[in-house]
Amino acid sequence: MTEQRDRIKDDEALKIIAWLSDLKFWAKQDDSYEQRQEGTGLWFLNESRFRNWVYGDTTVLWCPGSRTCPLSKR
Repeated sequence: MTEQRDRIKDDEALKIIAWLSDLKFWAKQDDSYEQRQEGTGLWFLNESRFRNWVYGDTTVLWCPGSRTCPLSKR
């Protein structure tokens, strides 16, 4: 997590982040990271459509899904 914090050194950027939200971003991110389960999201990262997007075969990654259901049908 420190690597990400090191990237934001510009005072103006920090002021903008604080203005956008009073959420304690780093505390929330640290908490979320600690609760992460091993293997979370690997199904998505290994998906061929995602990999094609990452490696430049397409410029748009369309991720359709239901707002009410965490797992949409493929």
